[in-house]
Amino acid sequence: ELEQRAARLAQALRSSASDLEIDVAPSVARSGGGTLPTYEIPSFAVRLRGTDAEALATDLRSADPPVIGRVREGRLWLDVRTLLPGDEEAVVGALKHARG
Repeated sequence: ELEQRAARLAQALRSSASDLEIDVAPSVARSGGGTLPTYEIPSFAVRLRGTDAEALATDLRSADPPVIGRVREGRLWLDVRTLLPGDEEAVVGALKHARG
């Protein structure tokens, strides 16, 4: 299910930013701190490349609502495990806004 959600989000983002290289990759989410700081949960992420990943991450964090990703391997990774159903439209809108 997560892989399918990631594929749908990737397709929607490609329609909005055809100059970016956008793909889907296996990922891991972490449960956070506390008693399980290194516990990993399998997930999928949409990866964006083709611009300054750090700058894009900053712009998306400034969106309303903020979109939080992580920069790794020169790409911005957006983990779909963190999205609620329907959040995909907000991510697409934030990317459009961030790119002018």
